[in-house]
Amino acid sequence: MTCDIKESTSACSRLVKFLLAVVFGTASATASAVTIGPGFSGAWFDPQQSGHGLFLEVLPPDRLLAWWFTFSPDGAKQSWFGGVGTISGNTATVPVILTTGGRWIPNFDAAKIVNTPWGTLSFTFTDCNAGRVDFTSTYPGYGNNHMALTRLTLPSGLTCP
Repeated sequence: MTCDIKESTSACSRLVKFLLAVVFGTASATASAVTIGPGFSGAWFDPQQSGHGLFLEVLPPDRLLAWWFTFSPDGAKQSWFGGVGTISGNTATVPVILTTGGRWIPNFDAAKIVNTPWGTLSFTFTDCNAGRVDFTSTYPGYGNNHMALTRLTLPSGLTCP
């Protein structure tokens, strides 16, 4: 693309602004990123790994509730972990606990529920329908990795810009 100095097309204007930002160090990888808001609430998953996923709910002020419904590393049982963390722009960091000890009713006993620190979930969203969760677990067997996220549901009445 070439831009004549007298030309004032929108494309040229954006190119000049971008180049100036790069030269003067104000460009950022998140310059066009969205801000996490209520419209990010809902179910999220990785279509390449259908069968487990996360429920997210944006809470005031700038907090994110996240619960991951998945399986233990050996595949022997379900594994649920989650918590509430803070939102900053297009990212959120959530310290999570692993809940174990529960049984189906009528054998449920709240005294047998154990909440153990599991690690941290770090979310980054590129738009209203796509993001990524990075995880760092201190709980044996889970390790550190990441997973792509795609929106599965958007609660009725919410919109995402």
